[in-house]
Amino acid sequence: MSRRTADPSYPAVSVRLTAVLLTLLGVISACREHSRPAPPSQLPSPTNANECGEASNPGRADGGVVGGIEWPGGTRPLASPAVVYACFSPFGHAIVSITQTGSAASIVPGSAPIHPGSGVLAVRITVTAPGRTRLWLEISDATTGKARLIRRGPDIVAADSGWSFERPKR
Repeated sequence: MSRRTADPSYPAVSVRLTAVLLTLLGVISACREHSRPAPPSQLPSPTNANECGEASNPGRADGGVVGGIEWPGGTRPLASPAVVYACFSPFGHAIVSITQTGSAASIVPGSAPIHPGSGVLAVRITVTAPGRTRLWLEISDATTGKARLIRRGPDIVAADSGWSFERPKR
């Protein structure tokens, strides 16, 4: 009968192998964490244009009308909505619209009458497919339909991994 003896290098190999595996798991975990998109942020709900920050006064008033679009940061999954705010100096008898050029995004509501004194329209935007589109803010006279303000808003950039708003390049 032969006697088995333990390999003296066995504990050292086991310890080294465990250390290598733990290191690999740490690297994979760090890479995975680094590749995650920034979580979507929420905007506080403004009640008037003065609470919209930079969007309500981008420094380029058109004929006395001031307006812009305030949008949240971060990346959200496709089909996950975001709320943006059309912010404008209040004036009566006008229609505010958010329109787009490029890939389709759902914009609800696309337009609404401006009620005297409000200055803010909350709009829900949903993107369901990869692509790129540009948002525009338009304020028109409700009687004549003549545009009183047309201002470029953010771009929407969408990929299979999610979508986000991008500041317009000036």
